Amino acid sequence: MASTPNNNPKAVIDLGTNTFHLLIATFDGTKITEVLRNRRYVYLAENGIANIGQNAFHRAIEAVKDFKCQLQKQNITHLTILGTEGLRRASNASSLIDQIEDILESKVQIISGTKEAILIGSGTLLAIEDDPREFLVMDIGGGSVEFIHLSKGQIEWTISLPIGIAVLKRNFHHSEPILANEISEIMKFVTESAFELIKYVHHISFTALIGASGSFEVLQNMTTTENSAGRTHQIKIDEFNQLYDTIMNSDLEARKAIPGLPEERAHLIVGAMILIKVVLENIAAEHIWISPYAMKEGAFKYF
Repeated sequence: MASTPNNNPKAVIDLGTNTFHLLIATFDGTKITEVLRNRRYVYLAENGIANIGQNAFHRAIEAVKDFKCQLQKQNITHLTILGTEGLRRASNASSLIDQIEDILESKVQIISGTKEAILIGSGTLLAIEDDPREFLVMDIGGGSVEFIHLSKGQIEWTISLPIGIAVLKRNFHHSEPILANEISEIMKFVTESAFELIKYVHHISFTALIGASGSFEVLQNMTTTENSAGRTHQIKIDEFNQLYDTIMNSDLEARKAIPGLPEERAHLIVGAMILIKVVLENIAAEHIWISPYAMKEGAFKYF
């Protein structure tokens, strides 16, 4: 059920596989006004997505304690907490969830990949103001990647695939710089895993591939210094391809030195770029757009 618009700030916490996010904002039914936004890198899947390691567990708890302080400072009483692929898959996720609920005194909702995709699509529609053209939205997470077909200002189709960048890093990317055979293995794995997506999109002419969330935000920061807060940002395909070549030929230390690429994301950006490359090779799109809104913002329409 869609939320009832009001002027009181609400909070959404996104417990992602790589990153925990806190967004405090007001929502009037069409526009989100940000009060506070925070991001903490937790890397739940650093030891594999099947189990949350001790260090990741500790980082997650510390992030949630920090969020708790910020919620108290803002006097937030309406809180929605959403868990995604890392908490869907890890065998010891219930223990972490219990501790998070104790700290925040609120229930954690573990949402399905389908629900996650719907929320991402809803957030993106806010950013593009219900543009009626054809778009493919891509949200790259640590554990999963969501794809959403937007058409006529609505969500037409969704799919969630367990091919996130933490999965790619652990299973395939072992050399620095990444080796050609590792790139080939990732491309083969992604192409085979995305068979249903590729079959669906081959007959659609998209205005753009819209990227949502962290990896695409990094892509934006690497290609421009322009402040486009609250607006979509466009990247030419040729510009992406040039950056792709740079990333593939750089080792970890060289990537850390690339302007706009945070050190915390340097080890995972390779997999993200390969994912985007595979998708671009299988769809007809003239541009990459980067949405400032994704799942957290979409959640304001539902909770």
